[in-house]
Amino acid sequence: MGSGSSLPVGPEVGKVESNPRSPSLSEVDVVLKPNVNPPLRPMEYLLAEISDTRLGVLRVLDMVEENPHATAESIALEYRGVPSVMTRVPREQLVGVVVRAITEYLDEIEIRSGHAVSIGKQDLIRAGARVFRPSSQLPYPFINPPKHPLEIGHVIGPGVPAVIETDHFTRHVLIIGGTGCGKSWLRGLLMELLYDLGVAQVIFDIHGEYVEAARVLGGRVLRAGRDFRVRLDLFSEGEFADIISFYLPTEFQRSIAMRAFAKFRAACRSALAPLPPNRLLDFVYEAGRELNAGRDTMTNTVQRMTAFLDDFTILGEGVNWPQLVPRDKERRRVVIDIDCRGLSDLELQVLVAGALRELEYYRRRGEIPPLIVSFDEAHVFIPRTRGRSISGTVIKKLLRWGRHYGIGIIMITQFPDSVEEEAVRLPATRFIFAIDPPQLKGIRTIIGDLPEAVVRQLPRLETGVCVLTGTRDVLPHSVMVKVSSRRRTPHGGRTPSFFEE
Repeated sequence: MGSGSSLPVGPEVGKVESNPRSPSLSEVDVVLKPNVNPPLRPMEYLLAEISDTRLGVLRVLDMVEENPHATAESIALEYRGVPSVMTRVPREQLVGVVVRAITEYLDEIEIRSGHAVSIGKQDLIRAGARVFRPSSQLPYPFINPPKHPLEIGHVIGPGVPAVIETDHFTRHVLIIGGTGCGKSWLRGLLMELLYDLGVAQVIFDIHGEYVEAARVLGGRVLRAGRDFRVRLDLFSEGEFADIISFYLPTEFQRSIAMRAFAKFRAACRSALAPLPPNRLLDFVYEAGRELNAGRDTMTNTVQRMTAFLDDFTILGEGVNWPQLVPRDKERRRVVIDIDCRGLSDLELQVLVAGALRELEYYRRRGEIPPLIVSFDEAHVFIPRTRGRSISGTVIKKLLRWGRHYGIGIIMITQFPDSVEEEAVRLPATRFIFAIDPPQLKGIRTIIGDLPEAVVRQLPRLETGVCVLTGTRDVLPHSVMVKVSSRRRTPHGGRTPSFFEE
């Protein structure tokens, strides 16, 4: 193994030490070679020799230096001006100085026909075994080469490419992190990579961060309430009741509106097409007469429903999705950016819920290709509250069953503790950037394989660095990734400066 071995490993970094706790099936201490470059970092993966065909997978937890020359007594003497061996001998030549990597033993892999196969921990790594960094030929934990690779950056440590399988996006993606940590940059990078692979994307652009990037890629930018509206008839009666509850203060007025909405939906079904939302007012008059509403009640109800329709300019007759997202493989490089700036939380929920309903409808009929939808501020759309949100029910359904329809969801949030717990757990791929300490409790269920020492580092991750984690069949173990700094589209998520603008 090593320089004379056919096993695809990187440079040797040290050897396994024998002490009362190492090596074991849980923890392995590695004495490092002098001047390992680049230095090891927590969360980095290493490979320890077990046999000519087997390797143990280690993950760095901590680093420890032992220096018998830096005792309290010798340091005190130095302060008093008494020379010590440390002042006379270069540090790298001092005998007895040891740098040790404390690692956990995660897995055992076997090389079969040039491929690495996880076989679980079967063998104890022997003391004295050599330990190596991964190589590009065996970039654990990205062992199986993806059929449709997305290279998002490199694994912290050896510079091995961080590559994920595009088809896993049908099982959804969650991006978490505080302000300015790199969430929107990553989404922009994914936009470019998915576009290059011909994967259609629909972006609900809450802050207008991706407008220019979409235009550079030749995508369509639609302004919510002007170029893009959703169908009113696709909402359930319960959802309609939630939408109008703010506008109609009395139970009787709401009863009139609900009966009118039922008639409106029936008329749409009879016409086999959506009707303009203002037709709802015609049915309000009809429902009022049936319920023997007085003139004042009818006048007030119609005025309030008119105010509702005037406010909700996002409601309309829908859009032609098969035209926007054609099935033709030659035209699948589609980016649709829906500019949602200026909408209230309720309008955002209604817009996303309506659009997802339409996309599911067309996917079931096979009229549009598989696609990815994304939205920032996931805590707005699927909040962790006792009541239901207009969009939460639709999103949870797609999170559970969207992969069967060919609709993948990318959710982004800086407040995972405010997102419904099931929605945090369901995505199979998760990117976790630096996050405020109080928000850690919102992601405990998805970072179970991270050692506590690494969890404590999450609030202090540098910008552009994230923990990539997921379900075991997607990613065997979590890994630290430096997201690529190269993009060809403009980044729209920058924070303005008080002085530079």
